Amino acid sequence: MKPKLQEIVALIDALSLRERAAIGCAALILLWGGWTVLSWDAIEARRGDAEQRLAAAR
Repeated sequence: MKPKLQEIVALIDALSLRERAAIGCAALILLWGGWTVLSWDAIEARRGDAEQRLAAAR
């Protein structure tokens, strides 16, 4: 294993179960937030495209 990876694994091994759970929950919250933002951006982009097509059809 690479030295940097060994260092990361050692740090993770040193954490308690509660600390690991807290980090996991924080990661899930960040992933969920990012997914929500990306989904909202996609909805807004589709809405903008539809409005442009409607305006062009008029």
